Amino acid sequence: MRVLREELAKFILSRLFGRFGINVITEYQLYKMPTRIDMLAVCTRNQIESLRSQSCFIDFRMHNLLEYKSMRRSFNLEAYYLAISKAYAYMAQCNVEDLKEISIWALCERKPLKLMRKYGHIAEFTPVEGYAGIYRSDDKVPFYVLVMNELEIEERNYVLLNFAGKERLELYVRHLAERGLIEELRHAYLVNPHWVSEVIDVSMIRG
Repeated sequence: MRVLREELAKFILSRLFGRFGINVITEYQLYKMPTRIDMLAVCTRNQIESLRSQSCFIDFRMHNLLEYKSMRRSFNLEAYYLAISKAYAYMAQCNVEDLKEISIWALCERKPLKLMRKYGHIAEFTPVEGYAGIYRSDDKVPFYVLVMNELEIEERNYVLLNFAGKERLELYVRHLAERGLIEELRHAYLVNPHWVSEVIDVSMIRG
């Protein structure tokens, strides 16, 4: 079930990026590493500007590596170093020379408290002013941690709020129901059928 949840996240995120004309590659293979990038998004300047104003991805670059971290696949120090290693391997593989052209995003269902507190001297993530739930580190490659449970309930965050914890999800679903946003409710139900059924009468979205 957890694997399905992660695959749903990649599918729904791919649809989000598709609305901006951005082609996303999932499970991108790195030739020099026995591992893959969860999602890779390559953008134009116009697409970056559109994302910045209309989504929670406020600082995409030309090349963007996204790693999805579920409740059971936490973002720890090892995952932090691995993500940076993937970024450098990708740069070498694709002849990307400028670190300013690349960004890493760890999309976390829960806040990586151990990483931020115990290893803050190594991976120093600070809150991005004006964007609840988004943290940034400039130690090496521009690196963002996006915590779904902390995102504001607003349109730019709808897609990732589908993967928030139960309390946040309940607030989000009620928000959608009050506004009659059926398509967004269907996405929430697709990801969390049991929890959504506890909050609303799902017959309204099965039509």
